[in-house]
Amino acid sequence: MMSGFQVTAMPTEIAQQVRATMRSPQYGHPAHDEKLSEAAPCRHCLRLIRAGERALLFTYDPFAGDARPLPGPVYIHSEPCERYRNSNEFPTELRGSPRTLMAYGNERRMIGETLVPANGDFDTALANFASNSDVRYVHVRSTTAGCFTFLSERARGRALDGSAECGNVL
Repeated sequence: MMSGFQVTAMPTEIAQQVRATMRSPQYGHPAHDEKLSEAAPCRHCLRLIRAGERALLFTYDPFAGDARPLPGPVYIHSEPCERYRNSNEFPTELRGSPRTLMAYGNERRMIGETLVPANGDFDTALANFASNSDVRYVHVRSTTAGCFTFLSERARGRALDGSAECGNVL
C-alpha cells in the first residue's frame, strides 16, 4: 500500500485519440503499430503488453502544458483496454522491472530521485517521499529506457503522511 498516494494512469481520452487517429494527440507525430518482441507496460491500463501482442508507440508528455515539456515514447495496447483505476497500490505487473521515482514540488521543481530495482520495495521508496511535505507528486519512469510510466500523486483529500488535506494537490 502506498500511504497517501494514488496511481494515476494516462487519461482515456489520450489513448482513444491515438487509436482513432494513429497520431500523438499532443504533438501530431505519427503513432507506430507493432507486434512487440518483448513485454512493455501499457500507460493506460498499467498492465504489461506481452511479447507477441500488438502495441501502439507514440510521443507523450506527462508535463503537457508546462513551459518545460518532457515528451518521450510510450506504449499502449493497440486494442482498447480499461484504464487503471486510481488506486493506492503500485501496479502489480510493473513491480518486476526497475523504476526511477522522481519527486516534484511546486512549479515542477525536482526534489529527489530514487532508483528501485526490479521487485524492489516501491512502497517504502514512495513512503520516504511522503515524509517530505514539499513533494506534490512523483513520476514513475522506466529505469532502463527513461520513459514515463505513470504518475503517483497525493491521494485526493489526504496529505502525503495520510493526514487530512484540503483541495486538489496538483
